[in-house]
Amino acid sequence: NFAFCEGYFGNTKTYNLVLRSKNKDDYFYYLGLLNSKLIEFFYRKSSVPKAGGYIEYKKQLDRKSVV
Repeated sequence: NFAFCEGYFGNTKTYNLVLRSKNKDDYFYYLGLLNSKLIEFFYRKSSVPKAGGYIEYKKQLDRKSVV
């Protein structure tokens, strides 16, 4: 799942989305899209499943996505 936080947190397997707009509503819009069943379906069809059924989100797939 994707989450909103102010600042950068993570490690080498973390991606950050920084929008040009500083409006928090814009971030919540994209957060809603990224956590939607439609985007999850797209990623499950486009990626190789990991142990336990997890999905590894890759930057390359983001360029093909509907977002």
